[in-house]
Formats: sequence, structure tokens, C-alpha cells
Amino acid sequence: MPLEPDEEGLKQGFESDGSEHTVSPRTRILMIGPALDVKGGVSSVEIAIIENLSSEFEVDFLPSYTDTSRLRAGLILLKAMAAIPFRARRAAIVHIHFSKGGSTLRKAILAKLVLLSRRPLVLHSHASSYDFYHSLRGIAKAWVSSFLGSATRFIALSESWAEKYAALGVPKGRIVVMPNPVVMPKDVEQRQGRDTVTFVFLGEMGTRKGAFDLAEAFLRVSSERPQARLVMAGNGDVEKVRQMVAKNDAATIYGWIDAVERDRLLRAADVFVLPSFDEGLPMSMLEALGHGLPPIVTPVGGIPEVIVDGRNGLMVTPGKVDEIAAAMIRLIDHPDDREAIATAARATGEQYDVSRYILRMQELYRGLFEE
Repeated sequence: MPLEPDEEGLKQGFESDGSEHTVSPRTRILMIGPALDVKGGVSSVEIAIIENLSSEFEVDFLPSYTDTSRLRAGLILLKAMAAIPFRARRAAIVHIHFSKGGSTLRKAILAKLVLLSRRPLVLHSHASSYDFYHSLRGIAKAWVSSFLGSATRFIALSESWAEKYAALGVPKGRIVVMPNPVVMPKDVEQRQGRDTVTFVFLGEMGTRKGAFDLAEAFLRVSSERPQARLVMAGNGDVEKVRQMVAKNDAATIYGWIDAVERDRLLRAADVFVLPSFDEGLPMSMLEALGHGLPPIVTPVGGIPEVIVDGRNGLMVTPGKVDEIAAAMIRLIDHPDDREAIATAARATGEQYDVSRYILRMQELYRGLFEE
């Protein structure tokens, strides 16, 4: 949509000679999404964009949600609503990150306020599922449909997710497929010759990501393969997982960890496991690929567009504990397979390096300047 010059024109990244707009050396992007300290992949993507954009761009970040308390979350949403009319006018582009359920409903309100500013709107979906949409009725469903269709550009994490959103009414010509980025470590840990094989899980512990299934599978594996180790870290129902493996000294269960500790666990591990039922494109899997870990994953969301069974990972059926256990035993018993898959996994991870991602994001932004 066209942009109108105002007294903040230069700060927005646009100059006017009275007839056309041109891009200035610094272009302001108003980015709206979960606070940067919120646990999860969305904030990781926000940070990756903010920290790696070239100096051509300036990000004005506006938090719309926090996971500290409901009261705090409500206050942040209200502050965002109050701030958007002014801060959107000072920006060249508005970039909103959203997920499913409540995240969609909150961002639909904020997007309506953004549209009043007549700025290009980038909607960036991180949803692991969108089934809630089909449970909506009447005005609520129309409200969400209007929100999805309001994007000047709509970022989907995979081709399969692009098709799903197109089926919900997002114009195909506005959809851009951009898998999540990963910061690739310069060196990969040398894992040959270790006496143990450590399996690592990173993410929310609960049914959706298969954490309980993994814990059960590990109990079976460790009874047959004493060299097996399990490390799990994340939020969610951590205590239930701890109780499940409480009598097994080979399992270590952490709560939420920071990026430094995450990288330490990935370096110390030999295999990554994420037996999810629903996913967008999991950041933890991409981070594991970057560390050269062979992944055991499920064919859900955008994962099958990244992982080829037997080449750069192993695929198992969601909820099939026996398949998870069999895949773990295979990678214990066949170190050559483990090493070959790990090498292919690292090569795959390089395709999602943040440097490539940022180049595409910058081109997306520049393309909006020209419309």
C-alpha cells in the first residue's frame, strides 16, 4: 500500500521530493511480538532478525505479550495498543509475529490498528497448528479471516504451511515461505570414540512435542543399552517427566535454559530427539542440525521438507514409543550410520544459516518499499 510522508518521514526511512519516495540509509521497522525474554522459538527468531539486520535498517521493537503473569500480559497488550498509532506512523514497515489461538486474537486487534497507519504489514506465522480456526464461529471466524488476509506479505515457515494458509484465504501471491533461521556454530564437536551415546530433547515438555513418549522410550532403551544417556530441557510439565525417569540415573531433566546452556547441551549430545505431534518448523531441530546432531523426528509440519528419512535424520510415527526406541537403538548400535547422518544433518543445517535468512528478509523489506 502507498506510504504518506509526514514530519517523521526521514526517520521512517523515506524522503520526499514532492513526487516520489526513496529509501534512506536507515529504514525503521516496527516489529511486534512476544517480549524477547519469552520462552520459545518466536522470541528466538525475533532476536535473530534484530541482531543480524544490516545497518540499513533500524528495528523499533514493541512487545505485545509476556509469559510472566496474566496481569502483566494484559498490561503489555494495552500498552501496545496505545503505542501503535504513534509508532506505526514513524515506521516504514510493520512486522507482526503471531502463533495460534490467543496469539492470533491479540495480533488481530493490533493489526487493525496498524492498518489505520497505512503502512505495509508483514504477518509472520509461527503456529505449530491452526486447528482452533475451524472451531471458531460467526464474527470470531470472520475477524480472524480478515486478519490473515490483511497482510501485505505473509511469512509461512514451510510450503505445507503456505498451502494451509492459502486454504484459509491468504492470497497466494502474498505468501513468502521462509523457514526459521539458525546461528551456525563455526565448529562441530568431534563425537567419535565416546563411551556413551547421549540423546537430547529441547522444548516444551508435554504431549504435543512427544516428551512423555521419549521418556518412556528411553526407559526401554536404557534397560538394554547401558551406554544410553538422556538429557531433556525446557518448560512445560517438567516435573512429570522427572517423575517418569526418577529411578534412572542415566537421565537428566532440566527446566528452561538459556542459549549458552543450550549450546553446551548440544555440543555434549550425540543425537537429537523431537517426536512431536504438531510443529511449524522447530527451532530446536534446526539448532541441532547446526551442531551436527542426527535427529530423530516425526513427519509433521515443515519437518518433512527438511529431513529425509535415513539420509539426514530418522523419521518415526508420532506416539509410537516402539519406533522411537528402535530408532534410538539403531543409532547406538551403528556408529557409522550415526556419523553419516550427522554429517548430512550439518550440511542441511547450513542451508538455514541466519546470514542467508537475513538476506531474504532484507529483500522482502526492500520489495515493500517499491510497491
